This record gives sequence, structure tokens and C-alpha cells, in this order.
Amino acid sequence: MNKFMLANRRKEGMTLEQFNYEWGVVHVAVMLTTPSAMQIFRRYVQGYTLADIDSSTLAYPLSPEQWDGFASLSFETLEDFAHSMEEPDYLVRARPHDFSDPAMVLELTGEEVIFDDLAAPEEDVVKLVHFLRRAPGVGREQFASAWRAGYARAVTDATRDAKGLVSKYVQNPTLGLEGSPFEGSAYAQGVFGSFGGIEEFFFASSAVFDAFTHDAGMREFLRERGAGIVDPDGSFSMVVTDRLRFASAPSPDGTSFYCWAPPGLEVRSVPGVWSGPVA
Repeated sequence: MNKFMLANRRKEGMTLEQFNYEWGVVHVAVMLTTPSAMQIFRRYVQGYTLADIDSSTLAYPLSPEQWDGFASLSFETLEDFAHSMEEPDYLVRARPHDFSDPAMVLELTGEEVIFDDLAAPEEDVVKLVHFLRRAPGVGREQFASAWRAGYARAVTDATRDAKGLVSKYVQNPTLGLEGSPFEGSAYAQGVFGSFGGIEEFFFASSAVFDAFTHDAGMREFLRERGAGIVDPDGSFSMVVTDRLRFASAPSPDGTSFYCWAPPGLEVRSVPGVWSGPVA
């Protein structure tokens, strides 16, 4: 599975409450009722930035851009993603909804779930996100190889096996694309392709997150493991709480799609008529 990942913030003059409503309610409703989006995207997660995070407790500082949100849209193929921004219903329904500052961070990535022991309720989970810029002279393939091998093993040993603080760890290596797929789209002014990878650390509670970030040795460990492949000055952190907005899948016969959307199991069929249990 591939992902479209982004960091965004409210438009100038918009309050955080307005932004959260437009993004988390109106935008999601538009997506859910746009048939092409339900056919192409398999999962949509929004992460809402937590306030009062001490940047000095993080391995990489918070961004001076003051991002309000972090999002992840999962899809199967790059062709599917490219088509998503050209579909007539998307252009008519989703694109006109204007609520984000055009200055965003945009990446298309793969996904590697290194380990997953997470069992806590979504509302209790805190997620630490690192946008990792490649060190000067380090190619994309070199970064991905070193990051997935020795780096991932060391992080697993230190955060899961030794201390049990991290419940889930995901690496999202960026895809090496020639040019931006966002030219001419609503995302055209965003910064694309600046990072080698985006890593996600999931904590079962804010207390566990605090224990992790207040461990100075852990901060130094992460920076030391990234030495040689990560540019620490060009990397940044986000701390968010996730909300799953929808998950979709094709029906068993492949003629339609169903979608699960909180707060309950809601099956929507696109374009055929089908209902059944959500796996």
C-alpha cells in the first residue's frame, strides 16, 4: 500500500476551531460522498496537533511553520492517485473546498510496519512523527536501505524490546518520482519531495509518550542512529492524536465499494448496491 502524507495548517484569518471543523467534518463528508474518492482511497487518517509540546524534549524540533494537522491517505497504485485529482466529481465537489494554507509539506510514500503491538483506544493514543530529510550526498535508495535495516532494528531493540514504550512503529519511505504530481492541482504550492522518509511512533497514552520524550538518552539515541543518513537540521517533528475518518474496500464481486466511517459501521455502496460485514 502507498500513502499520500501531508502536513497542513489553517488559512490566514481562520481560527483553529474553524479549521478543525472544515477539515475534520466538512472535508470528510465531501470525501465520503465523492464516488471516485471511495474507489481510489482505502484509508484516511487525520492527525490533530497537540498543544503545549516542549520542542526541546524531541529528537528533532517542531517545525517553525506551526502545522495544525498531519494526514495520511492510503491508495494502491500511483496511477490511481494521479487519476484521483483528475476525476470530474473530485474537481466539482472536493477541489473547491478551500480551508488550508497553500503552504503544505507533501510526500508520496510506501509503508513498512516494523512492529505493531498497539491495543489502546484511538482517543488515548499519541503519535510522534518525524519528517526525516536525507543527509547531504545520501541518495534516496541508500537512505531507504540503511533506514529499513540497521536503523529499524536498533529502534525496535531500544523502544520496544528494552523499554516497552513504543507500541507501534511505522516507516514510510518516500517514493522517488521525477517531478511533482501536484502541478496544476490544489496542492501545487505545497513543498513536495523534500524528505527521505516519515517515521511514526505510536504510544498507548500521553503518560507513556511523556516518559519517552523526557528520556534524554532516547533523544540522543535516535539522533545517533540517524547520523550519516539523516540531516538533523532539515528534519522536524509533529505530535498528534489520530482519528480514522474512513476505510474502504471493494465488494467481494468487485462491482462496488463499501466504506466504514465513524462513529458506527456505515456501509455505503459505490456505484453498485451491496452491504455486508466490514472485515
